[in-house]
Amino acid sequence: MGWVNHELLPKVYSAADLLILPSKFDTFSCVVLESLSCGLPMLAYKTKGPKDIIQDENNGYLVSTVDEMIGCIVDYFSDIRVRTSLKKAALIRSAEYNKDEIITRFIADIGLSQRSA
Repeated sequence: MGWVNHELLPKVYSAADLLILPSKFDTFSCVVLESLSCGLPMLAYKTKGPKDIIQDENNGYLVSTVDEMIGCIVDYFSDIRVRTSLKKAALIRSAEYNKDEIITRFIADIGLSQRSA
């Protein structure tokens, strides 16, 4: 597909069945949250970033090897109930990452608001 403009990403994510992230170095994980927010489950290596967001076998898969990755792909496409469940859970998980709530909690945690008292 080449470069996809940011405003078109939700359409692309929503048209896919599973997002496979073969990188072992995605520490910020924007693609993970973007994917989940479109109801698109993720398959990624169990590394910093993805493992902090993806709940294995709930809203996606976390693997350590290529063979595990292949097995998850086969399992995912072999059972419509699994696909349906992971897609619903992906939306639920993405809703837990509301920027306003995260900033409010961060400010409270570092002691800059009344909420921390």
